[in-house]
Amino acid sequence: MGLAQFLLRTVYVSFFYFWVIK
Repeated sequence: MGLAQFLLRTVYVSFFYFWVIK
């Protein structure tokens, strides 16, 4: 479960960064 949560968090951060950079 830890891995899944980490992956989900990474995806969220990636999307947030993409939105901010844009």
